[in-house]
Amino acid sequence: QGRARRMHAQGMAIVSPDARAPIIFLDIDGVLLPFPPKDDASAHDTFPQPCLQALASVVAATGAHLVLSSTWRCDPRALDIIRRNFSAFGEPLASAFASPSMTDPSIHSYRQWEIADWLAAAERAGVRTVPYCVLDDEDCVHGPANAKHRGRFEGRSVLVTSSAGLTDAEAQLARTILMTNIGSKSRGKSS
Repeated sequence: QGRARRMHAQGMAIVSPDARAPIIFLDIDGVLLPFPPKDDASAHDTFPQPCLQALASVVAATGAHLVLSSTWRCDPRALDIIRRNFSAFGEPLASAFASPSMTDPSIHSYRQWEIADWLAAAERAGVRTVPYCVLDDEDCVHGPANAKHRGRFEGRSVLVTSSAGLTDAEAQLARTILMTNIGSKSRGKSS
């Protein structure tokens, strides 16, 4: 049960290092890299330490596996930037992105649909997908486009304020979602 699984379905890598590990669907822009970026062009390559620390606190407390759901998944240079930032930060982020999973790079629709597609493919492959949490500055619950899979995302999505990036309070909410495995009940700023 604790063995790693890797599968490729529709161009996405699905890695489950531990059948019991929770999953974090991670966006980058607005979550680890707040908007607007500083005037310095190199600022786009460096994630603020408070955002990294907030994410690290969730991974350390829960043992969560990261699944990149950001558009950054489509650009090898962007993936290298993530690796450099996580490696420079150290554990637990350095190893959390060593063999990344990501939503299908060929699907560019609503974030909720991209994640729902990953969850369905993982479940078909026998990879346990609960509990999970979405860290994103894009709402994955409200609005007509999100009606399709709303039930899978209510109480599992943390809507991050894009101008600030991931905060300690949002990280605490993510830990609560993952550790208590709430499903359909929203809590706090969760969407």
